[in-house]
Amino acid sequence: MVGKTREQMRKILILAATALMFACCIGGRSTGQGPGETVQEFYMALAGGEYALAESFCDTLHMKGYIEAIRQVREQNDSTVDAIVSGILSTIEVNITDIRKEGEGKTVFYELEYDGVRTKKKIATLAQEEGAWRIREITDRH
Repeated sequence: MVGKTREQMRKILILAATALMFACCIGGRSTGQGPGETVQEFYMALAGGEYALAESFCDTLHMKGYIEAIRQVREQNDSTVDAIVSGILSTIEVNITDIRKEGEGKTVFYELEYDGVRTKKKIATLAQEEGAWRIREITDRH
């Protein structure tokens, strides 16, 4: 019962965060959030299957390709693959470890955690566009 309750709470939090993102964003524009929050909200949008919202946090074709690849995997007719990807995304947590100023932009260092297990170290480079932080690129950190 405890495992189900924890899983239900995660799903409720994801839905609440997604709803909050819609309430805080007008036309895909963020309202005063920093680069770390932009990265976190980007992943929450992906987890919720809100691909247009995820795109609103990005400013390059490279990132749109990143989002499209995830969307295609989730929308394939292969229910096993979709179940795996959906399971991973539904338990995702973004743990920011450092944010550094790089020229006029910012670099966000973070770890992705799936179901309590840290599996990926990542780096996101961001730039400001019309007062909002936009993700330019996400790469693996070694």
